[in-house]
Amino acid sequence: MEEKQNNPLFSEQEQTPKDAHQAQKNGANAGRPDTGATPVRPTHVSGSEHGSNMTPDASMPSSNGDSDAKTTVIPTAGQITLPHRPNHTGADEKTTMVDAVKSAGDGNKNANDRKKQDADRARRKKNAETTKKVVDVGGHVILRMLSYVFNVLLTLLLIGLITGSIIVLVFALYVKAYINPTLDVDLLTSNQSQTTMLYYYDDNGVAVEMEDQRLYGSENRLWVSYDQIPKHLCDAFIAIEDKRFESHHGVDWITTLKATFGFLTNTDSAGGSTITQQLIKNLTGDDEVRIQRKVQEIFRALNLEKQYSKEQILEMYLNTVYLSQGTYGVQAASYKYFNKDVSQLTLEECAALASIVQYPTKYDPVQNPENNTERRRVVLTAMRDQHKITESEYMEAYYKELNIDLQDDASTGNSTTNSWYTDAVIEDVLNDLQETYGISRVVASRMIYSEGLSIYTCMDRDLQTTLEQIYLNDDNFPAVNSVETLQSASVIVDHSDGSVVALVGGRGEKTQSRMYNLATQAHRSPGSSIKPIAVYAPALDRGLITYGTAYDDSPLSFNGSDPYPSNLPAGYGGLTYIDDAIARSVNTVAMRVLLDMGAQEGYDFAKNKAGLAGLTDHYVKQDGSVLTDVGPSLALGGLTVGVTVREMAGAYTMFANEGIYQEPRTYSRVLDKEGNVLLDNSPHGEVAISAQSASIMTEMLKDVVENGTGRAITLRNTMDVAAKTGTTSSDYDRWCVGYTPYYTCAVWIGFEQPKAINTYSSQSSAMFDTIMTAAHQKILAKVNNGEETLKQFNLASGVVTATFCRDSGDLLTDACRADLRGSRAATGYFTTTTVPTNACERHVLVDYDMTTGAVACEWCPNKTKVGLLNIQRSFEQQVYVTDAQYAYWPQWKPSMGVTSSATQPCFASIIPAGTYVGYSGNGRAANSFCYEHYQGHENE
Repeated sequence: MEEKQNNPLFSEQEQTPKDAHQAQKNGANAGRPDTGATPVRPTHVSGSEHGSNMTPDASMPSSNGDSDAKTTVIPTAGQITLPHRPNHTGADEKTTMVDAVKSAGDGNKNANDRKKQDADRARRKKNAETTKKVVDVGGHVILRMLSYVFNVLLTLLLIGLITGSIIVLVFALYVKAYINPTLDVDLLTSNQSQTTMLYYYDDNGVAVEMEDQRLYGSENRLWVSYDQIPKHLCDAFIAIEDKRFESHHGVDWITTLKATFGFLTNTDSAGGSTITQQLIKNLTGDDEVRIQRKVQEIFRALNLEKQYSKEQILEMYLNTVYLSQGTYGVQAASYKYFNKDVSQLTLEECAALASIVQYPTKYDPVQNPENNTERRRVVLTAMRDQHKITESEYMEAYYKELNIDLQDDASTGNSTTNSWYTDAVIEDVLNDLQETYGISRVVASRMIYSEGLSIYTCMDRDLQTTLEQIYLNDDNFPAVNSVETLQSASVIVDHSDGSVVALVGGRGEKTQSRMYNLATQAHRSPGSSIKPIAVYAPALDRGLITYGTAYDDSPLSFNGSDPYPSNLPAGYGGLTYIDDAIARSVNTVAMRVLLDMGAQEGYDFAKNKAGLAGLTDHYVKQDGSVLTDVGPSLALGGLTVGVTVREMAGAYTMFANEGIYQEPRTYSRVLDKEGNVLLDNSPHGEVAISAQSASIMTEMLKDVVENGTGRAITLRNTMDVAAKTGTTSSDYDRWCVGYTPYYTCAVWIGFEQPKAINTYSSQSSAMFDTIMTAAHQKILAKVNNGEETLKQFNLASGVVTATFCRDSGDLLTDACRADLRGSRAATGYFTTTTVPTNACERHVLVDYDMTTGAVACEWCPNKTKVGLLNIQRSFEQQVYVTDAQYAYWPQWKPSMGVTSSATQPCFASIIPAGTYVGYSGNGRAANSFCYEHYQGHENE
């Protein structure tokens, strides 16, 4: 222990392994070899009394990072060799000690240097550690930020993937549920052509073919194969409609994306459809702007291109594309505009046809030749730029004039002309095929003319022949002062099932198939013939009116000095009950009833219950103004668009068929060439009004024929007939619509281009009489031969007759019987719940001087009780009303003032200033005051 304390090598100064190594070297230099010294266990000494085991690196700072702590390091045997004490002489020991002291001094100096170096090293290390900490902290922050960003991006990516997967899944489910990618176009690719045959049923119910009405050839000759179409025509359509047609697979994604962007940004969404997509629209007829339609169109286009070649697709497209003037396909258009086969078209003619497609009316070479020329040059330029024509061809065609040779009918190829009835059948089957199978008109037309269908019509061949003969005879029509032909059309319906048994769409000999049919295609205003449909039937069925309900036939308003509405013949009758208003076609009563019921209700009934599809509640004119049939004018038949003769015949079926409306039908069923049913058009009547209402309406319409505007119908002398006439305000249209127990018939007379008729007013009734008399000859012959019993209109169960006051519709009183005009009793038809039960309050008993013919005063010597009308009218100007002189205001008394005028009513003194109550008669008014007997008693 003492040796340690005296040895300079074990001082309290810090020593490192390097110092111990230096001491070891010094010892070696002193000639003190290592003689097996025992190693000493190193001990770490700190400022604390307690030591700890030394780490392998004795030079490292303490674990607590305190750089000021002093450390004593005791070298191990491997670091320094301790001197031994061998037996030497004293001199040797002294020398050794001196050397040792000297060596220790040198060691202390070196130790100080090392201490400075260690301090510098410690500072550098501390700075490095600080820098490292800063870097560590900064790096940690950056790493955290990068981690956050990465997590956000990863989250967004996952959300996107999940959302995308959901969208894809939903889209797939949507496509599966709502999108049908398939489209049957085999009909268009078939080269076979079979004749379609029409049948009618004879009196024994046997189907008989109408050999002269076979349908063939008409559409066949207008379909051309790809080989027959000139290359310039194909190139023209491709250049302007779909320049990438030959390279895409049904959808041009470039133009589709552009169109989608335009649609989403509400800019230009046009130009996204390829020829393949346009073909699909041509086949389905669906061009509505809907996402579902567009998606389905894309899938169908892709699918179509897998099944058919480009040549087949182009052939179908060019044979179905609409090219204005009612033409479909390039062959039909070639004949229509140029009167030549498509194979003979020149370059400029090919470009002209291709120009029409975008906007058929705008680029029609007949209607808008300048527009077509401009567009044609655009087509030619596109053909040149796409190297489909040479520069010289381009220049020659660019300035060449187009020679139009317009043909009236390029779509008819039958050797015989279809009848009016056959034309109507074709139109009905066309429409029903389109609606039932979701195909376009051109495809439906090809089915009719090429697929060998069997169409079973509802025609009565004898009636059709009879009707056609009537329309061929000019003696059946009145002479008019016009160079134009006065036209007419009529439809006869079996109201039991809606079968159209005969129809004619115009006068004279029919010269073309599928020509304009005035019976089924012309929309005209029906005039008063609409009153039973839009006014009286719904009001009666609702209980608003009865057979005897009285309305005032007087003006509702004034247009300047003209009272409105007016009647024909002119004048106002005053209090009028419904049956009489219908018989005389009183406009004011019809309008008052409609306004009481509500114009909307009348409109809804006529359109939805009675099948008048031509009615409209919103029609926008070119100048932006809006017209509607929902209004007072509906009662007078002044319509925006109008109705067809066929629609009017159908509407009246409800009256003859116990309240059940039957939609008129021209065919019962259509079979394909295999005998399968394509269309089933069985009757399906719908209840429009009750059987009681229908029966009462029939009784009132019988009065039109017996006592009203239909007296020209002489058939009433043979069988029951009910009808209603109609004339429009400008005398453009005249109607008679009516029925017997067997048939319902509608007749229209007028000019094809509307203008005033200005001739005998009962001609529509006379025409109706001629037609219906002829139509019933076979029936009357059987009746006369005793083969069957003549049918009659029978009252429905629950309909009764009752007597009522014609001025109120209520039960008669003594005042009604004492009316100066005679008894006001009338007999009519009511249901058991609407039969009159209240006494009339319209009539009041008044003292009357029969000598002077005036309302009596108390001094009149010859007084009696008469019935006058308790009705108080007020007009902004004076107007003639037939019963005005029979009006009486019960609140008036002579003490309120009297008048000496024989033309003024007795109550004139209490009529508000500036208002009028109407007048009637040419002499003394029946309601004037007996001033003769009053005179001289003024002060009494």
